[in-house]
Amino acid sequence: MLRQSHHRAFTLVELGLVASIVAILILLAIPSILEAQARAKLSRVLADFSTLRTGVEAYAVDHGRYPRMTVDGPPYYDTYSGQGHLNELVGGTLGHWVTTPIAYVHQFDVIDPFMTGRDRPIDQKMYTWNELGTLRLVEFFEPMEFEGTAERFEVRMGAWMLLSLGPDGFTPTGEAGFLTMYDPTNGTFSLGNIIRSQKHPGPGS
Repeated sequence: MLRQSHHRAFTLVELGLVASIVAILILLAIPSILEAQARAKLSRVLADFSTLRTGVEAYAVDHGRYPRMTVDGPPYYDTYSGQGHLNELVGGTLGHWVTTPIAYVHQFDVIDPFMTGRDRPIDQKMYTWNELGTLRLVEFFEPMEFEGTAERFEVRMGAWMLLSLGPDGFTPTGEAGFLTMYDPTNGTFSLGNIIRSQKHPGPGS
């Protein structure tokens, strides 16, 4: 006599329960994954800032001043060349003068990891570079709008500043918001920009 085997199938209720458990586990894992990604990006920013700092300090030794901020995006005009638009200076970046003719850094147009994947012009995705001499020039041409900006910048930051958007994903408006510093002890996704300047070594230092 042939023995008939019986295989019990999962019911819809059991399958639904398993799917719910898997979904819950995924939801519980997402915050940890996002935090790990943010920490990895923060580490990348701090490493980039260290490299760029070494480069701009070497540039200053050779030239007697720090690299100027760019005016507008590509081709990254130097403020002192008289080209570009002065109203673009607040969001300045480093320019090709730190890579040619002498390579003080390997690459000047480094993309901020916290801007990756955003639909923005490349100069808005790069690290922000602010420099005191450039700010003084801006203040000279636009005294009503920028009066006292250079002095306040020098007191807080020194001669230069590098800035990353940070994990919160945006830059607050106004000078005070722009210079709000990110502090990881307030939480990985706390407010503020990641800033390294002549006076401030950066978060976690």
